[in-house]
Amino acid sequence: MSAIAENGFPKREYQSISASEISSSELSKFLTYNGLKFGDNPSYLDIFSTLRRFVKEEQQEDLLVRFYTKGVKDFPNAEKFAKELVKINNIDYFKPKEEPDHSFLQELANQHLANLDLKETRIKIIRDDWFLTEDVGVDAICDAKFNARCIAVQSAVGSEAAEDAWNTAWERERAQQDKARYVPSPHAGWKTALGVIWDVILDKTQDRAIEEAVGNAVWEAIADAAWIIAEDKMPEKGYVRGNPFLPLITIYEVGCWPIGLVKNADGQEEFVIFIPPIQKVATS
Repeated sequence: MSAIAENGFPKREYQSISASEISSSELSKFLTYNGLKFGDNPSYLDIFSTLRRFVKEEQQEDLLVRFYTKGVKDFPNAEKFAKELVKINNIDYFKPKEEPDHSFLQELANQHLANLDLKETRIKIIRDDWFLTEDVGVDAICDAKFNARCIAVQSAVGSEAAEDAWNTAWERERAQQDKARYVPSPHAGWKTALGVIWDVILDKTQDRAIEEAVGNAVWEAIADAAWIIAEDKMPEKGYVRGNPFLPLITIYEVGCWPIGLVKNADGQEEFVIFIPPIQKVATS
């Protein structure tokens, strides 16, 4: 359990660290100095679950922005990265509270495709029944461009960190399947993004029927956060249109799953978005 000091977030001395020293231990130490309490050796899951359950979103932002801007030395795009982690932590994945605005979904799909250097196409909505998503095959060209940007952002963050990140993700997947506890080791911003995002999304989406959607959400959120770390380097790699993953995160925010670009029976491309069953909001 955790609690916040009654007088808000008291300013206490915290020795700043380098990006390579970031770990769940260091983050919990910083948060403890600022009024939160944790058990021994909290994981990222423990930390971000506590933040989500007991701390208002704007206060989460205040804490994490201060950690990445003041507690960590020279973290790239620290404030923007911290705010994105807070957003990812508070998304209610695959649980739309109301019918999403289809024109807004179209705008987001268009922005995603434009940032992949692909032409705009109309969206196709499928809904309610998860089994309808099983045989949907994403267009190979779109998939290749998407993966190319994943590779580019890995390279921009740093090849050693990137390789370590993807290997860590694979180890986490195996650990999750074995129901084993995985303890992350620190490695700059990449390891933070992985440790937080992987645990947060899996913690909030326990339905085995939506494994593929959860996997997509994990990788796209990781790529989104990593792009923010590396975005100053992306134009020199030829990517000038901006973060292609950010519009997808916004689609997740409204409770939907952006499946991707798919060819229909007539050979025409459509951007498929799945709308899960609308959640009934309890009324008093």
